[in-house]
Amino acid sequence: MFIRYEPEEKPEVKKDGKDLTVSFLDRILRERMEIRPDFLVLSAATIPRENEELATMLKVPRTMEGFFLEAHMKLRPVDFATDGMYLAGGAHGPK
Repeated sequence: MFIRYEPEEKPEVKKDGKDLTVSFLDRILRERMEIRPDFLVLSAATIPRENEELATMLKVPRTMEGFFLEAHMKLRPVDFATDGMYLAGGAHGPK
């Protein structure tokens, strides 16, 4: 389970003996949720490079986060909207 959160609404982790409890605000339900995971893995964010100039030059749209956007999510997931250009790796988003 991956949990996204806003910096001002960080999850709370509590340890009671060997048990972990993670409580967080669900972004969709806007309700406080609590889970008891077997493991807790923390991961740093993947942030795109400053690519506005390159995106403009290549006429490639970007996502709200700043990663390059594919031509079509299901039909052309590795193609750019610009013909002859292909999308790979972290340019598309965290993998």
